[in-house]
Amino acid sequence: MLGNDMRSRTAVSFLLLAILIGQAAGVLFTAPLADAASARGGTNDNFYIVSVELGNASVHTDTWYNPDGTPVPYIFAGTTLPLTITVQRAGSSATPQSALVVVEAIHPIGYVDWSVNWTATDLYGGQQDSNQYLWTPSAAHSELINDSLEGGWIIRASINYFADTKNDDDVIDSRIPVAFDSDVMDGTELAADRLTFLPLGYQGGGDAETVGAWQEDNGGVVGSKHWRHSDPGSQYASGRNADRLVRGYWPATAPQSGGCNQDVQEPGSTLVYSYYYCKRQLYTVEYVSLDFHLSTWGTMSIGDEVAIELWRTGGSSLVKNLTDYSPNQGNDQWSNISWRPSSAELGGQTWSYGLLFSSDSAFADEGLHIDDWIVFAVEKVDEYTLTTDCNNPETGYTAVPAETISLHCMVTNNGYKSQTFEVNTNVSNESWMDPMNPMLRIDSANQNQHGNSVLLPAIPAGETTEMWINLSVPPGADIQSVTWNVWFEEGTPQNTDIKGSISSSVVVSEQYGVMLSSFAPLLALDLLPSESGEIVMRLQNSGNLEAEYNLIPSFPSAGWAASFKNETGASFLPIILSKGESFDFVVNITSAADAAPGLTSVSIRASCTSCVGTVHGNDVLIRNINVPELRLVDVVADTLSVSAMANGVAQSINIDIYNLGNDDEQYTIELVQSDWHLGGELSTSETTVLDAWEGSTSITLNLPMPLMLPPRLYSARVNVVSIDDLSVYDSVIISVEVLPTSAPWVSDEDPEESYIPGDREKSIQFEIRNDGNEDDSFEISLVTPDGMSAYIDSLNDNTTIAIAPGASTNITVKFAFDEDISGQISMDVVSTSVNDPTQSGSGTAIFSVGSQNWLRLIEPSSVTISEPT
Repeated sequence: MLGNDMRSRTAVSFLLLAILIGQAAGVLFTAPLADAASARGGTNDNFYIVSVELGNASVHTDTWYNPDGTPVPYIFAGTTLPLTITVQRAGSSATPQSALVVVEAIHPIGYVDWSVNWTATDLYGGQQDSNQYLWTPSAAHSELINDSLEGGWIIRASINYFADTKNDDDVIDSRIPVAFDSDVMDGTELAADRLTFLPLGYQGGGDAETVGAWQEDNGGVVGSKHWRHSDPGSQYASGRNADRLVRGYWPATAPQSGGCNQDVQEPGSTLVYSYYYCKRQLYTVEYVSLDFHLSTWGTMSIGDEVAIELWRTGGSSLVKNLTDYSPNQGNDQWSNISWRPSSAELGGQTWSYGLLFSSDSAFADEGLHIDDWIVFAVEKVDEYTLTTDCNNPETGYTAVPAETISLHCMVTNNGYKSQTFEVNTNVSNESWMDPMNPMLRIDSANQNQHGNSVLLPAIPAGETTEMWINLSVPPGADIQSVTWNVWFEEGTPQNTDIKGSISSSVVVSEQYGVMLSSFAPLLALDLLPSESGEIVMRLQNSGNLEAEYNLIPSFPSAGWAASFKNETGASFLPIILSKGESFDFVVNITSAADAAPGLTSVSIRASCTSCVGTVHGNDVLIRNINVPELRLVDVVADTLSVSAMANGVAQSINIDIYNLGNDDEQYTIELVQSDWHLGGELSTSETTVLDAWEGSTSITLNLPMPLMLPPRLYSARVNVVSIDDLSVYDSVIISVEVLPTSAPWVSDEDPEESYIPGDREKSIQFEIRNDGNEDDSFEISLVTPDGMSAYIDSLNDNTTIAIAPGASTNITVKFAFDEDISGQISMDVVSTSVNDPTQSGSGTAIFSVGSQNWLRLIEPSSVTISEPT
């Protein structure tokens, strides 16, 4: 470290303190921490550590006093510290013996950073041996917790003698905090590359322009001087923007030649001091914590400040105003002040640091006196240790063949940086390490690796990762004892240091066992009702005793069946298997004829018929069978053909619809006719929901057989389609034969006048229409009562000409009434088909003859009256 003069603070050195305490108590001062090593056997000889002395008359530690007055020795990173270890052999034996002494420097996270050893040779009873070593701490480790100094490296001295039976004095641990930086503040060092404080004034806010207000003064807490920012007996200057004590050093060479190393040149120093100055940079990303300490007294006016300051390029700064701590105001009444900026404030940035004085233009005061600068720090080291918390039993494991043992571990990264490490496992029986049939598996945060060696992703500092290390005892394994090892090592190719290990015994005991397995997926088959399928399975005697087995299927509902065959199709049950032996077989499964859609769980159980006691292993294997939806519809008509005349007499056909599927279903119904003139209609266009397995309903197809429908063959197709699946349908076609049809029609007439008996001959017209479906002629006849005479005028043979379907013709009938007839007289005109004389039609006219006792008023034609123009 630059600038450490190994001075004593406020008290004598730790070594001198130890001597004084030793003189007062009659013993030599030793470190208070002690740990016992494990017993080594023997009954007579005892070698033990007498003392561990830190420092000597030339090089000593500094001392910090905790609030309760306890002195705590500490040193600085980079300081080389002498360590004197004294050991002694107890008793009074006249036979010399030797013992191995080991001295280690252990970082608080647990790794050994430095180690030496020597052999204390040929010690008689009561004789001592000492040795001195030089140790230089590689990193700072110290922190202030409520003003108490904590943390620090552990200097461990231990002695090992095979016949030693008293072990509580074989190890002594001495903890020594290691600080980061200090300065006695006896002014600015003038030597090159020595850390110091340099006064610089930044009145303009940019680079340094002047020396500023800071100056040396006599006296202080440590050393012979201290810093102040006012002249003795005067007040400090007002209106100062930023007068700093900048932590840094004079470079031995120019900055452009690398004189500032990783630090930064202060551009204003050449203007103020005519020489280069390097500002020490604080790389806070390299520290867990930083505690700044100094001693101060004095007074400040409101609005002015003296502060510990961290600043960096761009104007960002962190300041802690010393007046916040209300320091003592009396002359030389020094107050200790400590400040720890948070990690969030530091932000992992790089800062310049030192002391800041600034004042407004108002009142001023004497100011503060500053001395005893120390920075305690916990420095981030690259090394790390792991804490493994695993549930392994102290007495080891007892297992049976085919059993899986799971070791659960929570592993914590004790280091200060994210670390990658590797988990490894093996077993002493090499046959269990076959890579083609691995018995070891690691399940961890690395989801892509599960073998017996897994590289974990980086674990952040202080974080814990969870893992399971699994050992499967092979089926049929003999009775034996094996050693199962698990170890954790660094995950970089260039460094494979083991960070922890676990070794457990596994005893395999005698056991009947069974193992059913299959490469078939859990959803093994798709089977429609009454369909069959095969699943390949394996039966293994996983125990280490011969056994006989039978297989038993189980289904959740009736109608399902299973049979077991070997690879040649022959039955094989029951079967005897020797220890570890496997047998492949086929399960033929037939679904129930009424199987409903969905999953059906099939379980196959292996029963050991010769086993005595419990049977270990997986004796039941479950696979799911998917029964798809079977959609099938059947349409049945009570007749497939209709033969009828087009005479308006409707024909009805009954049609039955059957759901032959394995699930409830609903259907739409559609009628497709070869000729729309047929005019057919369905009783419904959609069924209700029909039950599975022959749920049914009936519909009706109505054929109106309209008049004049041409005689020929027609068709009517009824389509029934599943609403859920349009590809499922059935249809029925009805053939409709329309026969030649004769249908004569005669109009009814209503004469509006009355007739005089005996009057002259009158006439009336009737319409004769062909309502049949072929050209036809009609023979006309008259039916008249007595007293009325009538005949058909101008009609040859009283027969019409051929009339097309739907066409008509008019005939004239002349008539007269006798003198003695009166009343309502009716006459029928009969039209008989020439094509089919069995078909006829008639029309009627009713005549009013004679007096009817009623008067008919006939409206005259309209009369238009116009105004004269």
